[in-house]
Amino acid sequence: MPSKILIIKPSSLGDVVHTLPAVAAIRDANSDAEITWVINPEWAPLLRGNRDIDHVHLFPRGEFRGFGAPVRLLPWIWETRRLQPDAALDFQGLFRSALIAKISGAKTILGMSDAREGSRFFYTQVARVDRQEHAVDRYFKLAKSFGASLREDL
Repeated sequence: MPSKILIIKPSSLGDVVHTLPAVAAIRDANSDAEITWVINPEWAPLLRGNRDIDHVHLFPRGEFRGFGAPVRLLPWIWETRRLQPDAALDFQGLFRSALIAKISGAKTILGMSDAREGSRFFYTQVARVDRQEHAVDRYFKLAKSFGASLREDL
């Protein structure tokens, strides 16, 4: 069982909320794991007090813009690299979120089959999902591919 798990879902409000049941299932399947969630600062309060999440790693999305972005991002990249999770789950499915997983040094990177922008190139495992399904169902399939199962209270 992995001891350090990285959840990547930086935004948006509804998507973060839709990811919570999948993360609860991941916590149930990995009760002793240290779970860190990468999220934009404006959505971080949604995770405050959540017993399924041990740490919040803020993603400075605004720093990714402009010519000076690489230099401005270096401290964040180094901090992200120090996370060294055993597994990263990319619930966002974009190039940027898959790159975050890669930067983290995760040994296993899981994503969904409907990922865009070439993000699947970074994944070591891909969960089959149907783009027509509700986000909660797609996110749960990703969690299930990681060994999670549905809780009765979800």
